Amino acid sequence: EEKYEIIVKKGPNTSKNRNSGIKEAKGEIIAFVDDDAVVEKDWLKKADEFFEKYPEIDVVGGPQLTPPDDTPFGYASGVALASIIGGACIRNRYKKGNLNLNSDERELTTANVFCKREVFNKVLFNPDFWPGEDPLFFNELIKMGFKIAYYPELYIYHRRRKNPGQLFKQIFRYGYVRPRIGSIKKTKRTSFLFIIPSVFFIYLLLLPLLSKNNIFFLFPLFFYLSIIFTTSFILLLKEKNRKKELILLPFVFLIIHISYGLGFICGVINSIKRNNLLRKIELHLKLLLFPSVREREKNILRKIAVGKGLDIGCGSEKVSPNCIGIDITPKGEKGKFGSQKNRISVADYTLSGDNLYIFKDNSFDFIVAKHNLEHYLNPEKTLLEWKRVLKKGGKIGVVVPDDRYVDSIKLDPTHKVSFTLEKLEELFKNTGFKILESGIAIKHWSIYLIAEKP
Repeated sequence: EEKYEIIVKKGPNTSKNRNSGIKEAKGEIIAFVDDDAVVEKDWLKKADEFFEKYPEIDVVGGPQLTPPDDTPFGYASGVALASIIGGACIRNRYKKGNLNLNSDERELTTANVFCKREVFNKVLFNPDFWPGEDPLFFNELIKMGFKIAYYPELYIYHRRRKNPGQLFKQIFRYGYVRPRIGSIKKTKRTSFLFIIPSVFFIYLLLLPLLSKNNIFFLFPLFFYLSIIFTTSFILLLKEKNRKKELILLPFVFLIIHISYGLGFICGVINSIKRNNLLRKIELHLKLLLFPSVREREKNILRKIAVGKGLDIGCGSEKVSPNCIGIDITPKGEKGKFGSQKNRISVADYTLSGDNLYIFKDNSFDFIVAKHNLEHYLNPEKTLLEWKRVLKKGGKIGVVVPDDRYVDSIKLDPTHKVSFTLEKLEELFKNTGFKILESGIAIKHWSIYLIAEKP
């Protein structure tokens, strides 16, 4: 019997690829590595030995080192990212640091990580956060109580970007997604470091105006240049083999800082657009002054509430009287989160919607779920569970926040995924449902989908 299996997944969204690979994998330990990485010959053996020595650890990863034969620009980029000036708090991702049995996203990437299978019963990769899915994944693991380790001897070789344009694009993307990831509590202690490049970028933009009347505004620039040139000189002295390439270091540092700073600013602007204050005020006033607007969501779902059915995530009010209410808050108790905070639950059964174990297959004529599907880390698994208890020809109706206008993950920390109409339709098609209708429930707020079990 073979001890290892290799699964290759191709596609533009790495999170989707990894989630697909997890479903196919049969082993108890699942490893992830990028397609352009080169693993060290004892890579798998070292991981096995690590888990035997530290059985309490759920996830372990190591650095992605720059290959000695990388391109001149790629090699200089690797040296820069492994330094405190270029990599700051994440530099151990690119160099051998010290063993850390209480690690986090600052040291690990999914280009080189091993996870125990039980991890994926609670946490999967979020396709909406590319290329920021790595820090989100590791922070979710920590929140769930899993133990993460950084093992420097579990290294791989990973080539860097070949030219300045590719590096700029890569680091810009990292900066762009950081504002959304930055809302996670675990990253707050390092949030100041993430903001510094943006402040520097704004300073450079304003410098021609500022220095025109006061030469003292040039001092921060001189100070910055002295730091990157001094650091570059020290790294050049330490280098044994490829000193010539490290002449590029000051230029590489500048690219990293400017691209990250610009990306972060663009990410903040995008977040502001997605959370437009005036739109929010208008919407909440509309929902407050005109209750009939909120009734639209329920009316859409009531159309299919014929026969015996479930209202999953019913909260304080069922969509229809003939629904069996399912909620994680027991009947008679007050909700603790989001729109159900301090409202009395009317649930008939206290269950998580992704595990309806008390119900037999093919039991219900319909299922409705209003603002519930976005609460599950694995919505595909959840839909398959709903499909199991639904009769053949039974209907299912869902309403979720519209991701084009509402950053629901930031709005409510219990939200795990976000949906556009296209993404929602794709999810239902992938789980074998026949879509009957879909569209906007409340403008600038929510979308809906009605489907049938074939």
